[in-house]
Amino acid sequence: MKTPDLQLPHANNPFLLLMAASVTLFAGTVTYLLARPVAPALMIEVLKDLPASALQDSLFLPFAHQLPSFFHMLAMLLATMAVTTNQPRLRVAALGVTAILGFAMEFVQHPAVLNSVGACTKTAFCSWLPGLENYARSGTFDPLDLVAIACALIATLLYSRKSSLFKISNRHNKDLT
Repeated sequence: MKTPDLQLPHANNPFLLLMAASVTLFAGTVTYLLARPVAPALMIEVLKDLPASALQDSLFLPFAHQLPSFFHMLAMLLATMAVTTNQPRLRVAALGVTAILGFAMEFVQHPAVLNSVGACTKTAFCSWLPGLENYARSGTFDPLDLVAIACALIATLLYSRKSSLFKISNRHNKDLT
């Protein structure tokens, strides 16, 4: 017996995708403020007196530090989907580039990469990235953030596939579902 195909109404609506991205970004920001030390990451001296983590005794503690990375990447991927709803091939490329940038922003915080970033920002080639060194030095590399980014990418790809966002033409629908 064939299982019924789940249809996601309005899945291609750019407005709804942007709203979902906004809500996801808000959830990530709230989680970030509650789960991580705020002042170093935001580079705001005024916030240095806030508690290091309001979620220290929370049930989410094992994942509290990775949730902001997951939410942020999910929001960026949903926004990418929203601006490429009518261009399936461009959407695939844009989602890939967005994910690569997410991974790269985490990798620049790795101690082995950090010195290269610092040296690069002092050259003409990287001078257009003035905040990158400060971002890299104030952040902390966490391999589990890479897992969170990958999970956000997988969730987006699963949603995209189920919502028919990757279907390029009716002739190929049977091959892509």
